[in-house]
Amino acid sequence: VGVDVNLAATRLDDARGPTPYLWAVAATIPLAGPVAWGLELSGERVEGVAPSRHALAFVNFTVHQGLVLDAGWTRAVRGEGEAALFAGVTWNFGR
Repeated sequence: VGVDVNLAATRLDDARGPTPYLWAVAATIPLAGPVAWGLELSGERVEGVAPSRHALAFVNFTVHQGLVLDAGWTRAVRGEGEAALFAGVTWNFGR
């Protein structure tokens, strides 16, 4: 099982607007060989805007140590946002 936790605050150069605070927690579980599945919960909070939270489910396929293909589904569980399908590639240039 792999677990990933991210916390972030983004401040723009002019520093006049509100600061967005972002968070995400994900877990990936191996299925068979190079295939795994995972779940992620994430959200954001900006002063003056209703907070949002999203849920995401995905499968990934490790082609080799530095190349992973993934696809999944995401939807808002609180706040605005529509459900969406996605696909992506992660390429680690150093591997």
